[in-house]
Amino acid sequence: MQFTVTCPECGAKIPLDENEHEHLIAQVRNEQFEKEIANNRVLVEKQKEAEIEAAIAKIEAKKDAELSVELGKKDQLIASLQSKNESLQKQTDLTVKNALSEQQVKIQKLENDLALANKENELKIATIKSGFENTIKLKDEQIAQIQDFRKKLSTKMLGETLEQHCLLSFEQIHSFIPNVSFGKDNDASEGSKGDFIYRETTDDGIEVLSIMFEMKNQDDATKTKHKNEDFFAKLDSDRTKKKCEYAILVSMLEEENELYNNGIVDISHAIPKAFVIRPQFFIPIIQILRSSAWKTVDAKRELKVMQEQERDFTNFETNLELFKTSLGKTFENARANHNKAIDQIKNTIKTLQGVLDILETSNNQMTTCDNKLEDFTVKKITKDAPSVLKKIEEARKE
Repeated sequence: MQFTVTCPECGAKIPLDENEHEHLIAQVRNEQFEKEIANNRVLVEKQKEAEIEAAIAKIEAKKDAELSVELGKKDQLIASLQSKNESLQKQTDLTVKNALSEQQVKIQKLENDLALANKENELKIATIKSGFENTIKLKDEQIAQIQDFRKKLSTKMLGETLEQHCLLSFEQIHSFIPNVSFGKDNDASEGSKGDFIYRETTDDGIEVLSIMFEMKNQDDATKTKHKNEDFFAKLDSDRTKKKCEYAILVSMLEEENELYNNGIVDISHAIPKAFVIRPQFFIPIIQILRSSAWKTVDAKRELKVMQEQERDFTNFETNLELFKTSLGKTFENARANHNKAIDQIKNTIKTLQGVLDILETSNNQMTTCDNKLEDFTVKKITKDAPSVLKKIEEARKE
């Protein structure tokens, strides 16, 4: 089928077959459809924008109305709050003013007190400084005196001076400690002795505390400077020999050593139950050890009872062994005497058996003799001696 299309510009007629005609129609239709869609889209967009603008305007109008109401409420609230704030501010200002006034009064009082305290402190500091200076001056004078005094003392006198110091110090507290002895160790029977021995007991004889003291002093001018540790071995040996619980070295040696200058020094790492002290700690170390020792008195008392029971049991065992030994020796002696008596009896029996045999032989012999005597007549013995028979008969007649 043939189709004809007229050109709108020149009026020419253009022949088309069926396929070309349908293609052209479809193309025209599509272009028109797309154009209409585009036009409709524009209209829809414009309408949509108009609706959106109208909705926005409506919403804005509503929001403006609501906002106006809210703003009115907020303005009222703000006004109320401002009023309250002004009232509170006035009250706060008054309170702060009053508080500041009171605080200023207190501050002024504190400043006055501080000023007074500063003056008092300055006065105290001046007094302390003056006293300290006087003390230093006095100490310097004492040190000079001591140094001069030491130069005049022999080594033996230095030691005796330290011992005298400790002895006098103890005498000041002696009356407060019953059942205690403190004095020189004069027993050198074991080749050595300490300086002082302290022994304290309870009323029932329980030893509470025992201390071996060694006093060591040294002249500053001495060329050979001893150390405290030089005397540790002797200190421990003396403590052991004299059966003391503690050993204490009262020492003025190593005067520059801060270890010994700061207080009581425990030297148990070197020797058991031992301390090194300066003379000023002589009484405190006794008090410390007494305080500790008295806490163990009950335990020591129980230990003593147990030791006495153990000693009684040991004595019983010893006496039993002595009795058994003595009884054994007596039994052995009795057994020996018994065996000896048995041997003697056996020997006696043997001897008596011999005597018995002899007696039996003698008895047999006597029996024979008796029989012979019974058979003995004058006629028999004179049968061969007629002259004797004749004389016997004559004598019988007479």
